[in-house]
Amino acid sequence: MKALSVNIRFTAGIRVAVLITGLLSLVSLVEAQPAPVSQWVRRVGLPTVREYGYTSLQLGANRYVSAGGSSAGNGRVQSAFLAFSDSAGNTLSQRTYPLMGFRMTNISAVSQLNGGRFLALGYGLLVNGYARPVMMLTQYDSLGSVQWQQPYTGGDSLRIEWNMTAAPTGGYTSGERSLPNFWRTFVTRFDARGRQLWERGYGTFSRGHRIAPLPDGAYVLASVDYTRTIQPQYNYREAEMKLYRLSPAGDSLTSVWLDTPGYHDYPLQLLPTLDGGLLVIGYQEQTFQSVSPRGFCIKLDSAWHEQWRHIVPVGRFRQVQELANGHFLLSGTTLPPYSMIELAPPTYATPADTIPTVAWELTRLPVSGETMFVEPGGRVRLMGITSGTVPGDADLGIQLFTGLQSSPVSVDMCARPPQLTQPPTFGALMGNTLTFTLDSAATLAGPRYGEVSLVEGDFGDGSPPDTGYVVSHAFASPAPVRVRCRVVNNLWCATTADLFPFGPVGVPEEVTAAVSVFPNPSATGAYTVRTSAGATYTVLDATGRAVATGRLTGPEAELDLRAQSTGVYALRLSWPDGRSLTRRLIRQ
Repeated sequence: MKALSVNIRFTAGIRVAVLITGLLSLVSLVEAQPAPVSQWVRRVGLPTVREYGYTSLQLGANRYVSAGGSSAGNGRVQSAFLAFSDSAGNTLSQRTYPLMGFRMTNISAVSQLNGGRFLALGYGLLVNGYARPVMMLTQYDSLGSVQWQQPYTGGDSLRIEWNMTAAPTGGYTSGERSLPNFWRTFVTRFDARGRQLWERGYGTFSRGHRIAPLPDGAYVLASVDYTRTIQPQYNYREAEMKLYRLSPAGDSLTSVWLDTPGYHDYPLQLLPTLDGGLLVIGYQEQTFQSVSPRGFCIKLDSAWHEQWRHIVPVGRFRQVQELANGHFLLSGTTLPPYSMIELAPPTYATPADTIPTVAWELTRLPVSGETMFVEPGGRVRLMGITSGTVPGDADLGIQLFTGLQSSPVSVDMCARPPQLTQPPTFGALMGNTLTFTLDSAATLAGPRYGEVSLVEGDFGDGSPPDTGYVVSHAFASPAPVRVRCRVVNNLWCATTADLFPFGPVGVPEEVTAAVSVFPNPSATGAYTVRTSAGATYTVLDATGRAVATGRLTGPEAELDLRAQSTGVYALRLSWPDGRSLTRRLIRQ
């Protein structure tokens, strides 16, 4: 294990005024808190080969993947690079991918799917073309094997995609196109195989940087707009940050400017916060001078009005995580070496408490914070770039800290899950084939701007689910026992409902004839059940939760669901001799 030299900087109980390139930034440092302690550093890479880990994902409890580019020699030839590691930082496998007609390939963004699969967004530069990138969307399995690839070309214009977010049946990329005399921000929507469905442009002279989902089902797009000419002789413009709230269809709902006069602003992460607001982090560069960038962290309220901001004089904030104590943990770069801080928002207890405070800061870290994982037990894992074992080399670096005094929290994107408001219509069972039709108007996405992305039916026979609003399913076994419907929205939130019954299947005729339930539907929630005595009953709601249980003591019994909300319920009846029956109840 390599010995590390780490500086911990804090000042307790004082306020410090710092003059930063003409902008007065007051930073108050709270009572010192213990900073996490580095436990180990691991390297993934080969001598004389540069491995750049630009982004990482956690694929399971003990499996991580880092993506980027790998190059040897002078770096003019680069291949896409994936490295898999476990929780102890041990290298499980490394893979580079053939250039496939490109002189340079790279991976800039990854997004997780189910089953350990993930999407990777990258680009390739054509062998016979200079600075003519072809964007490539690739789906990998959990071992890094390519499942499919989809190229995106810009035609006569340059096309660059910077960021991506996945949805159940596809996703979105954000980037830019080079149009005549200017760049313009574009968002592209793709399907489950990476094929482009549509693309929309925003702004007039702009470049798209980041896109992320919001709890209301919309998306936030962070764009850099070059709106104000500051050196007309060179057509040199100031880069001002603009945020768009987009519907799943790409319509612009609202937009705000986040401008810092005299600086270019470049966002690197967008984080919805527990109070309904948004945190934007990134870096700024002065417009007239070639100086080191400075990092920014800007907190917005639910209406996207700025509440506070924190600036570091040199660096880039790359990753942020909200903590249970109300603080924010940030990682990023100053200039190598790297840093990590815990930032406390203003308390507003007095008129002077309007600025954020630094609880602790770690500097001179050997691993960049390209990706940060805040894990249970006070652990923090940084994954990114570190210096190699030979001069001029670079490797993928992993660094683990322990002793964080708080735990990670995140916005519940599924606070308003999708719903089924009406049951499907079932056709008669023809042999072993059943057809059901679900009214699209009866599937609600949940949040205000949400969109139903996937409807699938599971017929309980072990076969893969069928998708769509109209499904005709041939059962693998002759006697189906249930039909389950799953509705998923664009935020990956799902509701699963057991749909009962589609007609008596596998139930003796004498039992069917001896059971009746009325009125059904019921406007009051009161039902009468007529059947032979001794049956026990269970009533399940659409999520499979039991809302009523009991025994029918006579040939006619009352069933009370008046306390339940409107919807579809399942009445399960069972007799001591092993017979059972399920009936659908509709509460209007």
